[in-house]
Amino acid sequence: MPVRKRPIRPPPSGRLHVSPPVFPTRSGTRPWTRDSILVEIRRRADAGMNVRIARRHPASLVRRAKEFYGSWPQALEAALGPP
Repeated sequence: MPVRKRPIRPPPSGRLHVSPPVFPTRSGTRPWTRDSILVEIRRRADAGMNVRIARRHPASLVRRAKEFYGSWPQALEAALGPP
């Protein structure tokens, strides 16, 4: 069944208002560096968080840690020492 489109009617002012497109922004993501990853892992460990479970942390942190250190456990070892 074809979808029936409604005609676009201009507002009473006579001008057609077009909203800008909405795209997801990346302004909330941090530029993770090797040092900032280690600092954040230590901060979370000091706050009593279980840092061993990767899915409890921001995906951007875990992804960059894997890029820099090869895996999440290796990043933890670099930050906290051997288990």
